[in-house]
Amino acid sequence: IDMNHFLPSVATPRTNTLTQLEDSCEKNGAHLHILGLEKPFRGLAEKFHQTAEFIESLNDDDVLLFVDAYDTLLLASPEKILETFCRLNVPFLASGEKVCWPDAECASSYPAGKTSFQYVNSGTYIAKVKALREFFRSISPIDPKEDDQRLMTSYFLQHPEKLTLDEA
Repeated sequence: IDMNHFLPSVATPRTNTLTQLEDSCEKNGAHLHILGLEKPFRGLAEKFHQTAEFIESLNDDDVLLFVDAYDTLLLASPEKILETFCRLNVPFLASGEKVCWPDAECASSYPAGKTSFQYVNSGTYIAKVKALREFFRSISPIDPKEDDQRLMTSYFLQHPEKLTLDEA
């Protein structure tokens, strides 16, 4: 697994919260790849487009941890995170959240959750590159103006066996 490409994020403007993420990565020995910095913001799904390009040269078995640039801190080393992910033995794990957003009417389509964090949150996910390629292909062409969480929710509801929610 190529740990040099483990941790990408997409950010257009530099903000204090991005600096906090960078600091937390440094403290945990992680190299953060900031994609799209100082480029114009084209929409929420731009992060999927940027990430799809980022993984083009990676191996199918590599693992990538995507984190939101503006509301995430890294609290463990990449090795510890990877170890935990590998123990779960799933190809694609996305954050769970308590609110079904942006389409609350989709809530009844979700399977019953183990906890109240039963809805997709596209801000943080970890996956094998092969699973990510499949996800990005299924939502292509990626319209940057689309809602990223809506795209991931739709994928999850259509393919619950391919995307696991982290409800912890």
